[in-house]
Order: sequence, then C-alpha cells, then structure tokens
Amino acid sequence: MDESPLTRLLLTALLAAFLGAPASWAAGSNDTAVLTTLETKLFFRSYAKDELSVRLSRIEKRMYGDELGGTVEERLARLAESQNIPFNPYAQSQPAAKPAPVEAQTVESRTLQQPERQSEPADSKVNELEEQDCAIDRAKVAVRAAKDEEISRLLAEGVGFWRNRRSQEAIEKFEQVVRLDPNNAQAHFSMGIIEESQGNFVEALASYKKASQARPNNTEYRDAMLAAEQKFNTKQASVEKRSEISRLAEDATAAYKRGEYLSALDLYKTMDQKTPRQALVKYNIGTIYLVMKQPERALAYYKEARKLSPNEPRYVEAYEHLQSAVNNDENQRKRQYGQYKQQAKFNTVKPTVAPMNEGAMASFGILGRSQADGVLVTTVGLASKALKAGIQRGDIIKSVDGTMVKNTKELNELLSQKPPGQPVQLIVQRARALSQVVL
Repeated sequence: MDESPLTRLLLTALLAAFLGAPASWAAGSNDTAVLTTLETKLFFRSYAKDELSVRLSRIEKRMYGDELGGTVEERLARLAESQNIPFNPYAQSQPAAKPAPVEAQTVESRTLQQPERQSEPADSKVNELEEQDCAIDRAKVAVRAAKDEEISRLLAEGVGFWRNRRSQEAIEKFEQVVRLDPNNAQAHFSMGIIEESQGNFVEALASYKKASQARPNNTEYRDAMLAAEQKFNTKQASVEKRSEISRLAEDATAAYKRGEYLSALDLYKTMDQKTPRQALVKYNIGTIYLVMKQPERALAYYKEARKLSPNEPRYVEAYEHLQSAVNNDENQRKRQYGQYKQQAKFNTVKPTVAPMNEGAMASFGILGRSQADGVLVTTVGLASKALKAGIQRGDIIKSVDGTMVKNTKELNELLSQKPPGQPVQLIVQRARALSQVVL
C-alpha cells in the first residue's frame, strides 16, 4: 500500500513513542542538559556550540567505541539511561560496552533509522585532538591531587615536629610546603609561631604578614601579626636604649680618666635619669663627688647604691667608711667653730677674702691656658655646657659679658661671679673670625 508523506510522518511519531523513549525526551524537554552533563564527565568541558548530531557522535564514540544507529530520539534516550553510570576520570579511557540490541522492530521503524555515517578524516583528526586535550586535563587533575596530598603530609609532619620540640625540623617541613605553594597561609603562620617563640620577632612578623596577605579575612592571622609587630617595636626600643646607655657609659669613663670630672658627672647623671635603678651608676656618681671633695653628696649616692644592691660588698663598705668620715669631719668642724667663737671674745679677727673658685672654667667644661690675646681652649669636656654651645679646642676666649680677659685667672674670676643658671656671653676667636657664644 502506498503511503503518503503525511501518513509516514504520523507513523514515525507513533513508532518513536512506542520504542521506549522516556517522557523526559518528549517535545519541549531540555535535551542539552544530559549532553552537557555527559560531556563534562567525559571531556571536562561542554560542546554546546556544536550541532546535536556531532555532540551525540562524539559521546557515543567515547562511551561505546563507535556511533550507534537509530534515530536522534533513540540515541538521546539511550544516553539518558546511561548517564547515572559512575565514571572515573582518572581511569584509562575504555570504550563502554555497547547496549544490548534492540528487540526486533517493525519494518516501518527500521525504515526510519538513519544509516550509520562513515567517519570523515577531518572528524578523526578533531577527535584525536580532543582526546589529547582530555588526557592533558586528566594529567593536570592528577598532578594537582598529588601536590595537595604532599602538602597535607608535610604540614602534618611539621606540626608533629613542633609538638615534639624539634623546631628546626618543623621549619624545614613548612619551608618545603611554601616551595610547593608560596601562598600557603597555614605554613607561613606556623613558621611565625615558631620564630616568635624563639624571640625572632622580625622573622615572625614577616611570616605572619604573608599568612595575613594570603587570607586577609582571617582575624587570627591579623591579630598575630599586630602582636608580633608590637613586640618587635618594644624590643627595638629596648635595644636602642641599651645602645645609648652603653655609649654614655663609655664617654663618661673616658672623661673621668682624663680628669674631666664635671663632664663625667653630667654623663652619669644622664644615665641615672634613663636607668634610675642602676646601683653601679649611682656608685660612680658618688665616687666622682668624692673626688671633687663633696663628701656629703657622695654619701647620698653611696646610700642609694647600697639600698639597690644591699648584698654588694663594695657599695656597703663605701657607704659605711664615708659615713664615718663625714661624721668625724662634722665633729671636727664643730670643735673648730667653738674655738673660733671663744677666740673672738678677746681678739679682733680681720675677715679674709674667700678663696677664688679656681674651678669655674671646669664647671663650664673648659680647660685652657693663658696667652697674650686671651685664653686658649685646650680641652672641652664631653656633654659640657661649652661643648653644647659649640666651643672647640683651639678657640681663643676674648671676653666674658663684654669684659676683656687676658688670662685664666681673669676668666675664672668672671665666670665664678655668675649665678647658677644665668647665661654667659663669650666672644670667641676661631682662626681669624670672631663669634659670640652663649653658655
């Protein structure tokens, strides 16, 4: 019986319905969802831009080794049934077994099946390139997985070494992690903890910063970085302070050995202000006062030194001996004063001029000698008023507050008349130039 085109079209639709196509492939369903899922599993990508027949052929060749016959609806249905089969992307690509042959079909359904297409050379080349891309993707995934596993192992070993107090070995493990993954925040943070525990705040701060940069939202890393920075600043300030104290001590010792007692005293008092609980500094100040024949002041500093270090024999001995001497001197002065008062009842005593303060120059930190045109400065004390005012060795002092001086005697007389704390104006000659200096 002859069939009209309309009759054949109706038969085709009926046969497609009776040949087992699931409801999900009915008109209006999303055919590409299954294709995209299978392509992603098989090729690690989707070929949504290719024609439907090309996509079907590619998937069938991967799963079954070759294209399968049947209508587009049958092929889609067959793939839909197989999409839930587990797939291992790391296993070697093996063609899946072809599905069982479809039961005997009617003559009409067989006439609707399209003949199998012969693969064209171009398609073969494309498939080969796609196969290579898939192999590369699988290799990358495998390498990434192996790398992650190695990193996890190294981190665990590093933590184990750290818990067993094997710090250096732990750091070596974390450094290996950083070589594999430079932005591994956990490794940087762990190294920071070890460095901080050893007092290496510079290295700890650098490690914490890298961890915080890798994970800026991690508050633990940020807090550790801030704490390490504060500890570093405190340690740096302490180091700088110790360095300054050391320099002051060296300068004070050198000034004392040169006989510049006022300069040495100023330096030691500066140290005493910065480190008020240093017994040795107070003992040295007392010794300088004793050399300068001021035993009462020396005794006060010896007393403070003994109080700070009561078990130090030399502090105890110095205080006790000087205290005994001061008491004896006080008793002697009282006896002399009593004798003077008794003598004054019978004799008229002519008052004497108080001795000139020969140390007035030294109190300003100046040592010098007389010459025809003034006083030549031979020494300027360290940390003295003269040094701070800019006076240098070799300068010639010409006048004090407008009064010309010709020798050290005149200079001492003028300086000794100045009340403490009042500025003194000097005219100083350096080379051939004159300048004014205020002490």
